[in-house]
Amino acid sequence: MSMIMSNNLGCAALRTLRRICPMTSRQHIASSSTYLSSQSHSLNNTFNNFNNRHITTSTSTSTSTSTYTSSQTRQYSSFRNRQSSNNTTQQQQQQQQQNGNDEDISMDTLTCSAICLSKSFKKELHSLPDNFSLEKVFHVSNVRWLRYNGGEKGGDAFVFPSFGCVISWGIPEDAQRTLLTWLKEYEVEGNQPPQLDSYVYTDGGSRFEITKSREIITLSADPAANLNEKFAVSYAFAQSVRLFLIEDDVIKLSEKVAQLPDELSKHGTVRISKKEIGKQLGEQMKIKNYLNLHSDIIDTPEHFWEHTEGEGIYKIVRSHCEIDKRVRIMNERLNLISGIYDVINDEQKHSHSIRLERIIIALIAIEGTSGILHWFY
Repeated sequence: MSMIMSNNLGCAALRTLRRICPMTSRQHIASSSTYLSSQSHSLNNTFNNFNNRHITTSTSTSTSTSTYTSSQTRQYSSFRNRQSSNNTTQQQQQQQQQNGNDEDISMDTLTCSAICLSKSFKKELHSLPDNFSLEKVFHVSNVRWLRYNGGEKGGDAFVFPSFGCVISWGIPEDAQRTLLTWLKEYEVEGNQPPQLDSYVYTDGGSRFEITKSREIITLSADPAANLNEKFAVSYAFAQSVRLFLIEDDVIKLSEKVAQLPDELSKHGTVRISKKEIGKQLGEQMKIKNYLNLHSDIIDTPEHFWEHTEGEGIYKIVRSHCEIDKRVRIMNERLNLISGIYDVINDEQKHSHSIRLERIIIALIAIEGTSGILHWFY
């Protein structure tokens, strides 16, 4: 493009000289033409040098930018690879640590069983089974601590006469069956089948701990602290497993009353006798009375008023078993059942009053008719 512009400029200059100096000799014109051609070549060289420098600069700039981008990309990829490698290493270490903890727990764990055999036990327990010895009686709560002397490590059992429950720690199954057979002689209103709840525990920890995810109990290595922790945990477990029986009774009451609202809505009346309603209300009051008045399920046991060192552990396990929440739910259900029976009872009383009014009206009518007939005849 630069060469075309230079040639056009030269031709225009020649035409101008010819118009201005028509008499100029051909030689003069030729020399002028030669001069203009040299100037045109000079301009062409200038344009070419400028274009070459621009292309070289652009190429070098593009090459530098590409090189910088590639370098940054390599650095970012290297950073991502190192970060991914570090994350993988941390995950592997955590997994190995978790596996190691699981292996340690599986090797050292024992079983704690909470069993509810009856409503309660007789207060006096005699003639202990083989390999069991009475270590202590907690007089405030009347709980018996029995020591199992068989096996390699032995075991412990806490008998709660007021709950009809026994909590065993590390006792083998055959010895546990022997203990349950012995306790059957002292049952009051026994349960068939017994209520059972099992936990996993380990000895030798620095302090007491219970994990919610896997329900593993860690007891202290110190013997005195270990015994205190076992007793506090056993008390909460005994309350929890005793609540299972009360929950079963509430469920049975709920099943009996479940069809009554539907029947009342369809037929306007309920086919149930006043005697049956009275029996159901009496059973409900019996459950509420035991739950809220004659047991220490709601309040903190008196034992921990005098031995405060175990109260904190007892409350932790009580919260873990959700005893307060379960008691509240049962009271709400019992109140609902009571409300349904109150409505049915009121409806039956209203029906009975209407029946009496009709009988009275009929008697008055008969008396009036008899008087009229006697007047005329």
